[in-house]
Amino acid sequence: MESGLRGMVVWFVVALLLISSSVSAQGFNSEVDALIAFKRGVRDPDGRLDSWDATSVDPCTWFLVTCDSIKRVQRLSVSLSLCL
Repeated sequence: MESGLRGMVVWFVVALLLISSSVSAQGFNSEVDALIAFKRGVRDPDGRLDSWDATSVDPCTWFLVTCDSIKRVQRLSVSLSLCL
């Protein structure tokens, strides 16, 4: 039960950050921060998230990340192989 609650909290935080995200003039992208926070909250035994780089300003090139035409994250194609 506790891990289920933890998972819900992680998803809630990620969703809030993604909703309020934007790219600033300095090149900071809060979507990158949200995705890196998500990455830290899961176990990735197969290394599928290894391409996710916290210093990047464009997560649209990352494996399992899909963006829209204005380069905003729309979907994560994660599976149960990533464990909370």
